[in-house]
Amino acid sequence: MDEAMVDAYLDRIGASRPPRPDIQALADLHEKHVLSVPFENLAYFLGESVAAGEPSVRKVVRRRRGGNCLELNSAFLLLLRALGFDGSLILGRVARDGVFTQIVSHFGVHVRLPGGEHFFVDVGHFNTSLHPLRLDYSAPQPDAHGRYSVTRCPDHEFEVDRDGVPHVRMELTPVPIEETDVYEEGYRLAPDSLLTRGILCYRPTRRGKVRLSGRQLVREENGEKIRTQLETDDEMTEALATWFGISGCAVPAAQKPGDPVTPPG
Repeated sequence: MDEAMVDAYLDRIGASRPPRPDIQALADLHEKHVLSVPFENLAYFLGESVAAGEPSVRKVVRRRRGGNCLELNSAFLLLLRALGFDGSLILGRVARDGVFTQIVSHFGVHVRLPGGEHFFVDVGHFNTSLHPLRLDYSAPQPDAHGRYSVTRCPDHEFEVDRDGVPHVRMELTPVPIEETDVYEEGYRLAPDSLLTRGILCYRPTRRGKVRLSGRQLVREENGEKIRTQLETDDEMTEALATWFGISGCAVPAAQKPGDPVTPPG
């Protein structure tokens, strides 16, 4: 990633270039990315290609879109590396109703700081923490988005719980960005995949969160939920621009049966 793209990426998330790759910088970048760039699966309903790494960077920065966990975390990883962080892409499985999927269904980032601390970074999950999670810390880690706990497991894995409920189980073995296509395809084609079951956009806010499931917009502020059914394409276009910063793309086609889609948690 060249310097011009780094500056544009930082501008996209409202962050300044950090003076050094330390925990304060990592926490600030993580928070600003989570609050600025939405999780969204519109590409699957617009016939767009989905690719990790540099294409995802361009999608987030130049097209001001969001993406799935692979797109967002691989793009963020490239930004972190360009800023001097030591990180790698890792894969894992998300939990649904307390049970982890059988196939790879999630990607995150493992960051190693100069002082020897290890962190789990995730800017591409519905219920991700606002800040990075320490991997070498067994006690609960309070966060604005919940109370997280990290448990090291056999076979070079770790498990994250959120508010006492299974969240994700990740492998620490690095995965090259160029080798992720097969995993994305596997989960995309799975019968119960959230990627293709229906339109889903999600972004946390300072006071809650906002979600678009099919044509239902749900805004949650200070514990109160406001539901709005979007009846027209113009309403969909306005909602995408207003709540997710997405403009200039077509309104996705009609949903598959089973809408609206509700993310875990």
